[in-house]
Amino acid sequence: MVACPRFYPRLPAEARDRVLRLGERALSGASFDPDAAGELLR
Repeated sequence: MVACPRFYPRLPAEARDRVLRLGERALSGASFDPDAAGELLR
């Protein structure tokens, strides 16, 4: 449901992509670096 257009229809596509990239990055690494969130959500 994170960034789902059905639940957040006004969220711009660019913002949705950033949120999904953050999730993908969190799942792909051995450990998640919370400082990376600011970098990805700019």
